[in-house]
Amino acid sequence: MYGGVGATFVGMDTWVWATGDTPKEVTVTATAGSTTATITAAASMLTLQPKDGTATCTGFGIPWSEENDA
Repeated sequence: MYGGVGATFVGMDTWVWATGDTPKEVTVTATAGSTTATITAAASMLTLQPKDGTATCTGFGIPWSEENDA
C-alpha cells in the first residue's frame, strides 16, 4: 500500500488475503410449505480474477509481513 490510500505499484507483487471475518462455511435453511432444505457451502480457496489473468491459492493466504515476504 502506498501513501495510506490502498494503492499499489504496477508490475510489483501485491499480497492479498482473506481476513479473519471471512467465513469458511455458510449454512442457509429455506422452507416452502412442508419442505425444508438446508445447504452448507464450504470455502476451500481464494480466487482472484483481475483483467489480465487469474490467481488462485489453496486456503485463504497469509497476511504480509517482512518475515514471510520471501
